[in-house]
Amino acid sequence: DATTILDAIIIGSGLGGICQAIKLKERNIHHFLILEKENDLGGTWRDNTYLGAECDVPIALYSYSFASADRHYETFLGQKAVLDYIREVSDKYRVTEHIRYGANVEGLSFDEDSCIWNVRVSGGGKYRARFVISAVGQL
Repeated sequence: DATTILDAIIIGSGLGGICQAIKLKERNIHHFLILEKENDLGGTWRDNTYLGAECDVPIALYSYSFASADRHYETFLGQKAVLDYIREVSDKYRVTEHIRYGANVEGLSFDEDSCIWNVRVSGGGKYRARFVISAVGQL
């Protein structure tokens, strides 16, 4: 809704975007959205499903410090296990409800008079926010 001013918009729902959403909620900021161009969360772990795809960093170092992945017994997790971890954390911290899927950001502009970001997404959607956080990753 282009008339509502959100506290923040996060672009991307991979590990970085999900972490940013959790950190906003920890600071009692709940009026935000995550705009995700695809139809599911997970970023690179959603997109890379080739045979043998796995994390090359021990999961104890790759997972969030506040959401341990200790229940996983393997040191190096495969793609599906990492994606499952991202989904579990998103659900646990109630981040999923903030995600708008199929919302490919096509443009950003900053209104200096109002200090508000105007965000344009595919299909003609528009949002306004005080802050924009880019978590688009490498893909």
